[in-house]
Amino acid sequence: MDKMALITYLSDQLLKIEQEGFELDPWKGSTIKILDNAIGSGNEFSKTLSKLAYEEVVSYEELYPKRVRNLPASVQKFKSTLREIIDQIRTYESMSDSAKEEKITSNILGTLKFHLRGSQLEELKQATGIKNETDRKEALLGLIEKLDSDILQMILRDILSENPIGDKI
Repeated sequence: MDKMALITYLSDQLLKIEQEGFELDPWKGSTIKILDNAIGSGNEFSKTLSKLAYEEVVSYEELYPKRVRNLPASVQKFKSTLREIIDQIRTYESMSDSAKEEKITSNILGTLKFHLRGSQLEELKQATGIKNETDRKEALLGLIEKLDSDILQMILRDILSENPIGDKI
């Protein structure tokens, strides 16, 4: 997702805050997911949004004091936070190619570490360290052939879902 598409999406999310029946948690979840996919998991904007919560006040309308949502104050806080994020993205420098490569490498390594056992990871480390390309490919193929097809499918699914490659196919 390019910067302008991200800003358009966030501007649409800004409008949703004032809609009837707005619920913070689903809104936060979808907005954070888009930010993570566009900028990278755990980015500063996602962290900021994840901390958003409804403002509360004490209501004395019933027999006992009760904490209730202060919707006007909450809406203002949500809107100002999202506006700040949009402004920062407008001025945010595009990720360098090396930063993009680092993100993809990190995602792939995380996926492999999640799905492979210790001995398999060690074999992968040895295979990827081979200097000769033909020997390296042969060692990697040997490792892949030893893996269960379900594990291979999950690895491929996770790598493809975590790395935005759809626009490059």
